[in-house]
Amino acid sequence: KCLPLEHTASRQIHAYLSRNFCQTLDCQARLEQHLQQHTQKLPTIVWVSLIGIAGFLIFALTVCCVEYSDDVLKLFVGAGLISTDVERRVTRARETTRRRVGMDRTKG
Repeated sequence: KCLPLEHTASRQIHAYLSRNFCQTLDCQARLEQHLQQHTQKLPTIVWVSLIGIAGFLIFALTVCCVEYSDDVLKLFVGAGLISTDVERRVTRARETTRRRVGMDRTKG
């Protein structure tokens, strides 16, 4: 034990700690403490897996939106979410940016 009861000083410390921290808890608080310590938490590997899957889904969605941006814009226009004017401005801005950066749509 950390506090052997043979010595007077350690016996006093043991009595103080027991009186202030152990005996002040009622049965309901002890039961709650026991349940918190013994309930199984979600393992870390599950959290890491969920975060990895979510990251992959966000990455895949981003790649699809960039690769198929024309189709996405047409879908939004067809659904009435954006106007054709907004579609033209977005397309024009995208093409201007590609020209300035030096990226063409054609591979070669």
